[in-house]
Amino acid sequence: MTICVATIAEKNTLIAACDRMVTAGDTEFELGQAKIWLLSNSIVALLSGDLTKQAEIMKEVHTTVQYWIVQNPTVQVRVADVVALYCGEYRKLLRHHAERDILSPFGLDLPTFLASQNTFNQEFLNEIRNHLLDYSFPIPLETIIMGHDKDGPLGLKGEELIYTKLYSLDGDRSSLRTTVGFAAIGGGKFHAESEITFMEHAPSKPFHETIFLTYAAKKRAEVAPGVGKTTDVVVLGPALNTFLKIEDRHVGALEKMYQKYRGENLATLDRTRKSAMVFVKEARKYYAEKSKTKAAKAKNKK
Repeated sequence: MTICVATIAEKNTLIAACDRMVTAGDTEFELGQAKIWLLSNSIVALLSGDLTKQAEIMKEVHTTVQYWIVQNPTVQVRVADVVALYCGEYRKLLRHHAERDILSPFGLDLPTFLASQNTFNQEFLNEIRNHLLDYSFPIPLETIIMGHDKDGPLGLKGEELIYTKLYSLDGDRSSLRTTVGFAAIGGGKFHAESEITFMEHAPSKPFHETIFLTYAAKKRAEVAPGVGKTTDVVVLGPALNTFLKIEDRHVGALEKMYQKYRGENLATLDRTRKSAMVFVKEARKYYAEKSKTKAAKAKNKK
């Protein structure tokens, strides 16, 4: 389990906050480094799920993206192309594991299985096909890929404009979240999303509001099992090729603000509970008296 949260703020700025809790097989532990993969100075991936499998995919993705940059240094890499690349590498790895787990015990791989289908018993063939179609990783892999590119309409004078892109991926199924303005993955994503929704976030919100909201959403997610306490925060934009990792001392300042915010909320909640107790007590008294009056009237009618 883990939590990664990404938001969009005014002027095409992207903000992300992640814990350091990592799942590798059946083991969970906090890494000494961030789970944020810098693919270029304008594109970042945030990872959730089994880190060993994510690392296999991301190494291939990173190698290919670097090749694109070297081959065409003046051409801005498109975020959508990186998403498509990730999905393709995910499917390759899934196929490899499916072959190993399902076909290899029978001395087969995918090419030999396809070539030998006519020789198999129909029941066996159907069973293998179903297993291959239903195969998935034991721990789902979720990914956020975000960044800036020039993939969009030209400006009024024909100039290239900078566009912000935010994608959330569940395996190889991607969802563009740019219009919504936020995305969360991992075991604590529903807690993080509820905090962001409650605070009525929009991509046009100021940077200072959004960076605190992003941090608060990550902290809110810590109530979920398997979410780590350490937090890494990064910022992309607003210009191209401007990646910044927020230093620990500034993350510590966000933590102080969050603790004050949480303390004030808890104090408000305590006052509200006391008010609710008084409300219920008075309401019970009112309805008890009303019930007595009604019973007395019924008795007098007899």
